Amino acid sequence: MAEIILVNTGAQPATACLLEADGQRIRRVPVSACGTRGMQAGEGLPLPFVVPGPGCVISHFPNQGPRLLFGGVADGQAKEFDLWIDVPPGLPLFTLHAWFIERSAARGGWEGDELQTLEWRCPPSAYTTAEIQTGGRHGLFHLRVPTPQRAFRFSVAEGLPLLMDRPKNPFPYAIVEAELTDPETLRSMDGRISLWRGPELLAIADTMAGETARFFTLPGGVQVRAEHGIDYRQESSDVQLRPGSVRRLHFPLQRQLRPDSGWVWGDQHTHTFHNDGGQSPAANARAARAEGLHYMFLSDSLEAFHDGFEDFNKTGRFLGMPGQEVDTPFTHCNGLNVRTEMPHLPYGARAERYPGPSQWIEVIRRQRECNNPCLLQLNHPSHSEALMRQPALGYFRSWWVADEFPDEVRVVENFDLPSWFDRLSRGRRLTGVWTTDGHDAVWLPPGSCRVGLYTHGRLTAPAVIDALRRGRVFCTRRPGALLYLAIGDAMPGDTIRTDGGALRVQIRAQSSRPIERVDIVRGGEVVGTLDGEGRSMLDASIEIGGMGQWVLALLYADDAPYPDNGHCGNPLDRSGVLAFTNPIFLR
Repeated sequence: MAEIILVNTGAQPATACLLEADGQRIRRVPVSACGTRGMQAGEGLPLPFVVPGPGCVISHFPNQGPRLLFGGVADGQAKEFDLWIDVPPGLPLFTLHAWFIERSAARGGWEGDELQTLEWRCPPSAYTTAEIQTGGRHGLFHLRVPTPQRAFRFSVAEGLPLLMDRPKNPFPYAIVEAELTDPETLRSMDGRISLWRGPELLAIADTMAGETARFFTLPGGVQVRAEHGIDYRQESSDVQLRPGSVRRLHFPLQRQLRPDSGWVWGDQHTHTFHNDGGQSPAANARAARAEGLHYMFLSDSLEAFHDGFEDFNKTGRFLGMPGQEVDTPFTHCNGLNVRTEMPHLPYGARAERYPGPSQWIEVIRRQRECNNPCLLQLNHPSHSEALMRQPALGYFRSWWVADEFPDEVRVVENFDLPSWFDRLSRGRRLTGVWTTDGHDAVWLPPGSCRVGLYTHGRLTAPAVIDALRRGRVFCTRRPGALLYLAIGDAMPGDTIRTDGGALRVQIRAQSSRPIERVDIVRGGEVVGTLDGEGRSMLDASIEIGGMGQWVLALLYADDAPYPDNGHCGNPLDRSGVLAFTNPIFLR
């Protein structure tokens, strides 16, 4: 008999469960916020189990939500920790996520087979992922994990329970099936379906048009949510499930934002388990499409790009492109649409000399000479004061790259507004973008921060790269807003001639939250404000003086805080802005 310790590091209660001896009834046991609970496992006792939920990068989790970890065994003597998964029929694969385990010693295998060392991905990080192909098999899968010296996380992305002892009977699963449609077109659509029990996320499925999401989950009450990025309202349905039951749901999603024709959504910074992300390239592509993105750059190696990511490209609907992130201790950059490997040391490696911006720019120049468009994007050149003070985090103090290579660094992400404004006022054509820089596609999916890009509706690499270079951009983050700036016929990225007289600035906006105001910024100073009056739409103009080098707009909304997790918090997140445009230049 063993007492297994569970640890909840979140600010809301978590749930553990006991499966009674009849193999049907489930008793839920709370684990208090920031507390622990012991669960007895052994012959003749109810079977303890947990559903920690998907996702593996704890820094991406909501800070207030429950976060359930294993603390080991009570007597501290057991060197290994056994878990069991009852894999249902029809599941092609299941995905294990872990945090702070000795990955080289963790083993697993089907009952009756010899336990084998699991193939963990994401080598440089404390979190790790293993995908288990079932090959049509089902039944008990046994995991044996060395007991760490600290609390550790283990979960199954598909929401299957982790059993703390070998079950004698099949687990009493209930099944939920769900589909999404657009009621305006009556067509099936991409989207995310998720299962929740109170504040606890049990499972997600990023589902492509024509597919049906299928969950094997606990009997009892759950909430099923359906969404498709920021353009559509989230819908939900509360259901009661019985063991062995199948509940089928259909969600027609209603629009809340309607982008203008010619604009596409994209994200330019996201990671997979080929680098320091938690999911596969295919899972990231699914998440991007489920979020309503039209394009995305994958910020890992070309190997990652070819490992299932490009399989989700669909002409006129979604375009995935390579966006290799290369780094030194002093800067990080993305090579957008660079089709050859850019020189860099492996992630986390240290050396006396590093390939740097000069070498990266040379690769980009060679590719351009072959008429294959690409760009160098400067990543997160600034951050919070606390991070920027840390000597080891020089890559959060890297505006120098944009200054040293003004002709080649044409795009910058996740920056502080004053530094961007300063460079615009010094004559720089530097497109500003807001990216997710995501490492966990569950809690911070691609498109959580996004680029609205005017490509005349074309979804090709040349069209995307050209629009980014020209600065035909506005940006927003969840919960989302549209923000269009015009002076006459000019849009962001254009240059207009002015004699210094008055200019009439036109603003059109839609927001998923009540609009507080839109500030008009000229040369770094707010020169006019349009009151949103708490409305969801704004169509207004304002007259400003024509002196200065550039004009852009910032939108603020009520009840739109940036995501409450340990990853977010770059200067754009903290600025209070929900959306911003790139500038129209004045001459």
